[in-house]
Amino acid sequence: MSRFSLMMSVAILMTISLVFHIIPNITTPVIDHLMLSQLDGIQFGVFGWCNTKGHSMGCSGLSIGYRYPQSSLLALKFRLPSGIRYSVTRLLVVHPIALVFVFVLWLMSLCLFIEKLGTSTSYTLGVALLSLPTFLMSLLAFLVDLLLFVPTVCWPAWMVLIVTIFIAICCSILWSLRRSAIMINYEALYSTGDQDNQVEMVSLPDAQKQKLIDMNETHDSDWNSSLMLEPELTYRVP
Repeated sequence: MSRFSLMMSVAILMTISLVFHIIPNITTPVIDHLMLSQLDGIQFGVFGWCNTKGHSMGCSGLSIGYRYPQSSLLALKFRLPSGIRYSVTRLLVVHPIALVFVFVLWLMSLCLFIEKLGTSTSYTLGVALLSLPTFLMSLLAFLVDLLLFVPTVCWPAWMVLIVTIFIAICCSILWSLRRSAIMINYEALYSTGDQDNQVEMVSLPDAQKQKLIDMNETHDSDWNSSLMLEPELTYRVP
């Protein structure tokens, strides 16, 4: 694939990843009926939960980590699908953190289309290095969802897995672009140096060639063999 095709692939995959990562971050209570998990009429999201059944309908406030419901009726059935402690729900903070990483990587991948940045070895190295923690944060966000909500994980949580796969592909492509940028800069440097050291190729007149041959014949055989010039060759003149 051409360099432009690789950059276009990264831009498309990162755009999809950004959209897919936004969806889990706007789950309930930000947007109703969009959830990471649901159990007994309670919908769980990144920043809180909502009860959709019974007399205690309502949503919690936006926060990192779930707060225990004040309603005694709701408290009797409020539990996480995995049965894990509520303090662990603070790990959901990795979702917005991963979103920030994806957004920054998306912006930097678009800047690769700028010729000066796309062929810069330092910039391409920075983008490639950023893809590594972005991949790890997305993977961690998906693992946290599994830890908290298995076996009732809903489709927004599975989208994080798709994002993780896309970022892994982008990571591989970005390192290929990094190697490509190194080769482009090396070839440009070699071409410039070759032009600076270029010498003019001229042909010597026949009389001057004969004079050089006669001078060689006056020396001993060793010296003659080292200085012997072919009359039909073209010589370099500084």
